[in-house]
Amino acid sequence: MLKKQAPGETILKVGGMLLLFLGVLLAFGSGNNLSLVMKGSSDSAVVEYLNQNGMTYSQLVASNVMVLVAGVIYLAAGVVGVKQAGKVENAGLCVGMGGLLIAEVVAEVIVTMIFGDFDPASVIRMLMFPAIYMIGAVLNWQAKKARR
Repeated sequence: MLKKQAPGETILKVGGMLLLFLGVLLAFGSGNNLSLVMKGSSDSAVVEYLNQNGMTYSQLVASNVMVLVAGVIYLAAGVVGVKQAGKVENAGLCVGMGGLLIAEVVAEVIVTMIFGDFDPASVIRMLMFPAIYMIGAVLNWQAKKARR
């Protein structure tokens, strides 16, 4: 007998895999700038980097923390999405992770607005993968509610 596929399984798996990929890039990519942060604000390489990018040292630290946190959240959501995609009974967990993803993007947008350099198109780009993930999670959640 064939197992009935969860309605959001495919899209949740795709979203989860995209988030895993992006999470790895973000988490490991922040390592390059993290080495600058560890040198301190008086190091000549750090001062040059800050001058080239029009940043303060606190902005550099904040941006690195945001990138690292985003990477970890994306990795966690990706793992949950891929592992739980076919389990309608665990749809609430996936919806919760989707909410966390969206909250992270909102926090990132707020920080970007505070420090300047806000680009509305970047919000759309940042929400693409979490939106894909959330659509699959909500489809599974609706199927879970319909079974009751």
